[in-house]
Amino acid sequence: MKKILIIAPHPDDETFWMGGTIMKLKQRGYFIHLLILTLGEKSRHPKYNEEEMKIVRKKEAVLAANALRIDSYEFGYLEDTRIGTDEAYELIINAIRKVRPQRIYSPCNPDTHQDHLSTYKATKLAAMHENVEEVFIYDSSRLHASMNFYEDISDLLDEKIKVCKLYGSQIMKDNLNVEAIKQKAIARGTEIGTGAAEAFKIVKFGDS
Repeated sequence: MKKILIIAPHPDDETFWMGGTIMKLKQRGYFIHLLILTLGEKSRHPKYNEEEMKIVRKKEAVLAANALRIDSYEFGYLEDTRIGTDEAYELIINAIRKVRPQRIYSPCNPDTHQDHLSTYKATKLAAMHENVEEVFIYDSSRLHASMNFYEDISDLLDEKIKVCKLYGSQIMKDNLNVEAIKQKAIARGTEIGTGAAEAFKIVKFGDS
């Protein structure tokens, strides 16, 4: 069984940017482990303070992980907006040694969020150290970067949106609302001639 490790700086990154792909990987019989580095407590919300956000977003992440049929997951409990490369590296390399994945998915580079950049750098270093065969980076809400690998999620877009809605504290934001997620998927789909897609960049594949 092929093993996959997904690294998410915040709860929701895994679902909003590769939820359809996770569904497809599960259909193919892959084992998936998810590492969420923070609880996203700095995300502003009119109803919750930071401590309350930790509770809310963790609950949302568990619901989404179960809906996506992710096999196992863990939280790193790092401070939101202050992820350091060294501390992220330790968590990621421990996850690699535990899961022994053939493929890792990491946040996009470039990205305007420092947590995503720190996570990407830490993931790349840890993957190199442990000689992980495949490293992919997933999309971002902030940039429309050039990608070189796509998953057609045309038949899964509606199901993906349902899971995204489990992140009720986030789906109300302008860049993360249902319409924004749909339009991103449709835009990526036009790049490969399908109705909807999720886009990735291959950082390392096999011996490359």
